[in-house]
Amino acid sequence: MSTTNEPQASLGGVIFGLSTSGLDTIKRTIQLKWPGIDRVQNRPKKQFTGIGEETVVLDGNFYPDVHGENVIPRLRALSVRGNPMILVLGTGQNLGMWSIVEIGGVTSHIRGGGKSRKFEFTITLEYYPG
Repeated sequence: MSTTNEPQASLGGVIFGLSTSGLDTIKRTIQLKWPGIDRVQNRPKKQFTGIGEETVVLDGNFYPDVHGENVIPRLRALSVRGNPMILVLGTGQNLGMWSIVEIGGVTSHIRGGGKSRKFEFTITLEYYPG
């Protein structure tokens, strides 16, 4: 049984969870390199040459009226330092070092005074092999 205080993930010490900025999805992709080698009067022959880029996309949301802290400003500040960060899932699985390559967001349900009731975010990470 999960509670709202259990973390969903942590990136560089910034914790995502249901009581802060919650994650909806974690999408992980790895590219595998299989270039084709042309052959006369035949289909190209494929050869595995290694692993390419590995990415993780974190999608989530923050409701200012409900949650305590929006972690996105902290992540923006950390990302501009240019240092990779450790990504750990809420299960305790350490996924290694990752670099933030993009942070995006959508503010919606805007009230008087320009304050929003909902903020959706997407954070794109690339694996940093070190």
